[in-house]
Amino acid sequence: MPTEICTSCANFSKQETETLSKVKDLLPEGYQHLICKFCVTSGSNDQFEATVRINLFSKEDVLKWKNSFQESSKVTLRIKRTYPAQSTKVIYKVMYRCQHSTQPRSSTADAREGSKNTDCPATTFLTLYQTNICDPDGYKRKSRSSDGHRADYPAVVQIKHCHNHDIIAASAVKHRDVSETAKLRLEQLMLQGYAPSAALEMYKNDLQLEHGDDYVYICADRAVCPDQAYVYRLYYKLEKEKVDGDAEDECILDKEEAADIDNTSHDEYITDKKQINDSSSLLADLQDFVKLCEQKLAADPAAFGPSLKAFMQNFRKIKTDTHLIRAFHTFGKYTGVGLTTGKRKIISNKRIGIQPTSLQRRQRAVPGLKRQGACRQK
Repeated sequence: MPTEICTSCANFSKQETETLSKVKDLLPEGYQHLICKFCVTSGSNDQFEATVRINLFSKEDVLKWKNSFQESSKVTLRIKRTYPAQSTKVIYKVMYRCQHSTQPRSSTADAREGSKNTDCPATTFLTLYQTNICDPDGYKRKSRSSDGHRADYPAVVQIKHCHNHDIIAASAVKHRDVSETAKLRLEQLMLQGYAPSAALEMYKNDLQLEHGDDYVYICADRAVCPDQAYVYRLYYKLEKEKVDGDAEDECILDKEEAADIDNTSHDEYITDKKQINDSSSLLADLQDFVKLCEQKLAADPAAFGPSLKAFMQNFRKIKTDTHLIRAFHTFGKYTGVGLTTGKRKIISNKRIGIQPTSLQRRQRAVPGLKRQGACRQK
């Protein structure tokens, strides 16, 4: 959709009209924009203020536009101030700041090496107005605002583009948020069994094959190529969700076992009735599983022989129905990625033996070492 310039709100000078191309470059594609106000705030054309209207009618669409604007402008926004929402006139109203204005509470925060604070004055003001207003009686009516663009362009963006730092530079793009595309690709690699560092290296290799000589510029952007600390945080998050899911499955199994013991002759046994009634289908699937194991063993006995042997050994160790049911539920859920969730055992039960060269403590009294009398011997 093209970006239009409103001639009824303000008349732009010839110099400002030539500079409007920079505003159009910042705006994301796929949206209908209407530029109502524009002015250059300094001698350089890189700093300006603009008011843009967008043909959006819901809060979700406004948030999607904000994410697209961050991708197109390479500017990461953070919330600076919020306003009451869901009022009679406004649906959504938030002021955003540039991430290079961290607003530190300590006076020594900027002295550290990794500080990104430059006190950037750039802001972005997002407002979504109501088009249908509800009266106190509950009746809906159209807005009576004198703004002629309110009906077709209810979303208003006030951009104050006056950054005091470079935007397209390695020192700036290394602080950007990781994109959803990179996050999903890393999650897929780690779910396949790759460790965090191995998944990151595999992902970087894919980027080199995809971008070629431009990889040296792509790898500096954190949105495309995340750092190792982020990958480890994502890994621990996935493992925590996996452990919580397994614990929930075990809790459900314990509840089912308790219900089976208390109500053996009642229909309150908690399980999937459809799978129980369809016993013929389960038997057919079990036969297919056995046939598949036989085919794999016959095709490659060197690879499948030891694994099937270990599987049978573990199966023979199961003595109760509870352990067998739990084994059926957890079969195939292990992805190859291990994570220690318990506490490390510091003190072991193994007793340390006496060294060959040391002497044991005497167990009985040695004769002749009794205390002598205190008087002089006669």
